[in-house]
Amino acid sequence: MTEFKSILGILSGGLIVLMTYAAAPPTPNADTRRASSSSVQDRLTKAANDNLKTNHFLFTDSTDGWTASPGLYDYSFAADTGITMVNYPSYFTPAQILNIAEKFIAAKNASGEFPICLKKTGAAEVYYSAWDLLHHHATGDGAFYVPQMEYLYYQKTGNKSAFLKDAAAMKTALLAVPVNEGNGLVQVLAGDQWVPWGFQDMVRKTGDDLMGSVLYYQASIDMVLLYKAVGDAQDAALFAARAGRIRASLSELWDSGTGMFYAATGQNKQIDIEGSAYAVFVGAANATQITAISTYLVNNYDKLTMKGYMRESSTDWAQCYYIHGGACSFGPGQYDNGAWSVANGWIAYTLAKTKPSLAVKFITDFANSTDPTQEYWAWTGAKPPLSGQTTNLESPSGALSYVRGNARLFSSSTTGAEHH
Repeated sequence: MTEFKSILGILSGGLIVLMTYAAAPPTPNADTRRASSSSVQDRLTKAANDNLKTNHFLFTDSTDGWTASPGLYDYSFAADTGITMVNYPSYFTPAQILNIAEKFIAAKNASGEFPICLKKTGAAEVYYSAWDLLHHHATGDGAFYVPQMEYLYYQKTGNKSAFLKDAAAMKTALLAVPVNEGNGLVQVLAGDQWVPWGFQDMVRKTGDDLMGSVLYYQASIDMVLLYKAVGDAQDAALFAARAGRIRASLSELWDSGTGMFYAATGQNKQIDIEGSAYAVFVGAANATQITAISTYLVNNYDKLTMKGYMRESSTDWAQCYYIHGGACSFGPGQYDNGAWSVANGWIAYTLAKTKPSLAVKFITDFANSTDPTQEYWAWTGAKPPLSGQTTNLESPSGALSYVRGNARLFSSSTTGAEHH
């Protein structure tokens, strides 16, 4: 996150777990690649600011909103907006942050689930991913990102009244998320089409789900901090226990052969690069896992990246579309099998755990790419060549967050590219 924060010891299952995330990366060493901090940051800041202006709209009540991508995803999406606000908090006023969070809460369905996205009227556009025909549970984005927005609002203002008003609705939404009662991990039952995270909605996973679990972990941590702020020890302990169980159980998704987390325990049991990096970023991974994940990304960097974008998995996803469908059919390397921008801040943070120079290269390459508002690139072999839509709301924000928070890794002394 742009504004670093540390989590105090949290009581979970009788153990005090010290969890920190977004801490400063290792001190640069002689191998650190140098680039111009100002040029990289300026390019990313301009891209992000221009993009936010392009995507801006007014809800019918004249409050501010941002589309995920004008003309294509012309709605206010919980994930895209939440990720952008957390990555670039200085751009948004407290009122803008709370407005979006409370609009998602107000649009909850009869079960208390939040929608994926809002119409410009503020009403729910949809609760379920287009790739979920069964509609057993709302896609997890609203439940996971609204607490992050509310905590960001509290960080900026110190105002507790909003959370006191909204806490019950956020608690209900999180408790409605399907979890494996045996280990606390977010779960997709075999044969279901529930989508934990909209950015991977076409990747059909079953069993315990990594990305959903780590998002639940982050939302729980924010709920703990908010409940502690208002003096609610009972609910703080409830979500501390949930976060602690997730952290303790993530090893069930661990692939010791590669040193990465699997995306799921059932269908699509293969490496999830985004989920593994996010687990490092938010402190859900332990010290051994952090080193292993960073080492894997460093050692396989050239195989996984393109223009400062990173693949979701090391190989094409085995199963896409509906749960009874086949492998991803866009062709080799296209769409979910391509290289994406959404995890760039998490990836850079993880790379820097063992090789800060490569984190700088990754962010610099992204800043110098054709258009840092582009969502993804098709992988080599795609026919025809395919690239994702530009003006994607969150695309530049993770890279911008990293360079703003780690300017000491960037120096104007050398700007040449590094061979890895």
